[in-house]
Amino acid sequence: MSRINDALKRASRAHRSRPSATPDTASLRPAPSPVPPSGAGRPAALRVAIPVVGVAVLGFALWAAWEWRLMSRRFEEFSERDTKIVLPPRPPPLPVTSRTVPVSSQTENADPVTARPPDADAPVARPEPPHFPDLKLQGVFFSRTSPSVLINGKNRGLGETINGVRIVRIEQQKVTVEWQGQTRILSINPY
Repeated sequence: MSRINDALKRASRAHRSRPSATPDTASLRPAPSPVPPSGAGRPAALRVAIPVVGVAVLGFALWAAWEWRLMSRRFEEFSERDTKIVLPPRPPPLPVTSRTVPVSSQTENADPVTARPPDADAPVARPEPPHFPDLKLQGVFFSRTSPSVLINGKNRGLGETINGVRIVRIEQQKVTVEWQGQTRILSINPY
């Protein structure tokens, strides 16, 4: 191992003592080129297009912000108007009409106290009151400004009607509806 080290030492001494035949590495480096001014290497159309595009983007952003502000104001006015819904008064009940009984020859001569209409013994068939329409609450989209609901697959807002039923109140988990003076509360079935 020492022989190898000795040979390496001798070779390095010989290398140091020999004059250098290689040129100086600093002289081989290329001279730095001057940096062109900003935008000098770009085509003229590109130098004009970049500021124009920048101004257009800024103008669009300002226009969008202005429209957003107007739309939010309109939405607030609309929601304030919707929360102040005044329902029309209920119509008065229908007047009861009396039934006229045809006068026959038998009842003309009969005693007025005992005279009865011919069908007085028959039971009177009263019409059944109409049933509240079938409604299924499928979802509530609750917000303070404009809540809406999904009933029977249709999206409706406060004060709107579905199958003749008016939506009176919308809460987070339930909806109050009114139909012909009857009020019902629909709630979301959790399962």
